[in-house]
Amino acid sequence: RPKVLAPVNNKPFITYILNQLIKEEFNQVILSIGYMGDMIREVIGDKYGGMEILYFKENTPLGTGGAIKNIAKTLKCRNLLVMNGDTFHNIKKKKLFEIVDNNNLNDIVLSIKRLDASRYGLLNIDKNNLIIAMKEKNNNISGFINIGTYLLNRESLLEYNSEKFSLETDYFPIRIENKKLYAFISEGKFIDIGIPEDLLKASSYI
Repeated sequence: RPKVLAPVNNKPFITYILNQLIKEEFNQVILSIGYMGDMIREVIGDKYGGMEILYFKENTPLGTGGAIKNIAKTLKCRNLLVMNGDTFHNIKKKKLFEIVDNNNLNDIVLSIKRLDASRYGLLNIDKNNLIIAMKEKNNNISGFINIGTYLLNRESLLEYNSEKFSLETDYFPIRIENKKLYAFISEGKFIDIGIPEDLLKASSYI
């Protein structure tokens, strides 16, 4: 089954994320789906807890950036809240919109500090929370990590000159070079179910 449907306390993992969005009064979510994506639609449906669920299916892989860019073409909003479907955190998503509006920013990466960041890429951040670099995974190093939640400027994304690309390895380095990518550092729960032991841990963590 798709990773987002992995059972946590007998419920699909993605429902915990959707329940958070409902609680924060979001009214529409677009799920980017690929291989086995129809199974997600069968489980979640077109309505979930009163929230409208739309689907964007990739017939050929476009990369994380390409998929989001194609979705952005159908929207008219200023900013896109982008979230990984296999990570959970309890940090309020609408806080990112406040940060962007109050500080006239473009793109934000949500970050927390981990004592052991060996599984994650580290963010090199200056005193103004501007991201200077994104480092590859390192062994047993602590620091601020990217937890897979972003608030992206829609127009800037549409201006990127490729239709198939990765947010993390293609788009973000350019935004860093142009000094347009900031970190919002917060505290809270965070879990990535990308490895079996963390999927088991999620049952008692969420």
